[in-house]
Amino acid sequence: MNSIQILIADDDGSIERTFGTLFGGEADRYALLFSNGVDETLEKIVNANPEICLVREMNGAGNTRDILNDLREAGLRTPVVAIGPHELTKIEPDLVALGGKCAIFKDSSLPTVWRYVV
Repeated sequence: MNSIQILIADDDGSIERTFGTLFGGEADRYALLFSNGVDETLEKIVNANPEICLVREMNGAGNTRDILNDLREAGLRTPVVAIGPHELTKIEPDLVALGGKCAIFKDSSLPTVWRYVV
């Protein structure tokens, strides 16, 4: 069985820790890659071509917007999902308009929601 390659763009490791725990029992199903910052994320998307990119977004700081804009300019169509606090509801329509798939809230429902993403 081929594994699903997931790029996690996370500048403080909180999403990395969450998904590392979540995927721990399914290591053969997922291949996790990690990046820190917009430039490194774009480089890994180009070089590794992951099936999905999860981006830690804090209060609309812009990481997801920057990644989506750069992907669009490069003609790349990697699905991007923003993960962050409930304040993401304010910017989710903008992210989707830029080509993002959705926003997932980093709370206790994350493991349940994740099952429907991949």
